[in-house]
Amino acid sequence: CSEIKMAQASNNQSNSPIESLRSLVLNNSFAPIPKWGFEIGVSFPTPSGTPGDPVNLIPENQIFPALEFTSPSIGSNVAEFSYTGTKKPHPVRKQYSNFTVTLPLMNDFAAYNAFLSWRDSMFIDYGGSSFVRNYDESLNGTVTVYMFDRRYTDGASSRNNVYELTFTEAFPAEVLPISFSQYDMSSIQTYTVNFAFKDYTRKYSDDYAV
Repeated sequence: CSEIKMAQASNNQSNSPIESLRSLVLNNSFAPIPKWGFEIGVSFPTPSGTPGDPVNLIPENQIFPALEFTSPSIGSNVAEFSYTGTKKPHPVRKQYSNFTVTLPLMNDFAAYNAFLSWRDSMFIDYGGSSFVRNYDESLNGTVTVYMFDRRYTDGASSRNNVYELTFTEAFPAEVLPISFSQYDMSSIQTYTVNFAFKDYTRKYSDDYAV
């Protein structure tokens, strides 16, 4: 019985983030993550409130190619409480900032209009005023970011080790202004969407096909 418990404890420990880091250090197997190694998928909401099929923003396939992604700050709202006369900080609730995605402005404005339409669908315009729809009425979707650390070829297919962040109940809080300039005729015109979200999940996988 004690041997089984020790084996289970050893297995649990070996799967911990600290043990994973220790293994990297001991085996000298650090690999830097390239800044360009990411893809973004978006599930737009539908009128029924159910997120639609994900649309992959993959630069290689030029399908809504994402140029930049800025992750949110992930922290905690903290308040001070007194237990024994000394005030100590105590976590109160999760706290996230927004995250941003920058994309090229395509000729037909289709992707840009899709994000604007998503923002517009969150409101009902009536009598010159705007009212927010009920929360469960097609307000939010899902945004997933895939960050690759290695690529290898297995036969005819290419695969990646990928760290996956999925932002749930996300919606475009702001579509940032677009600046046009005659002085930058060699530059690609871009636009940026600022997303708010409720929470996120993270997953690491070594079998993501590309």
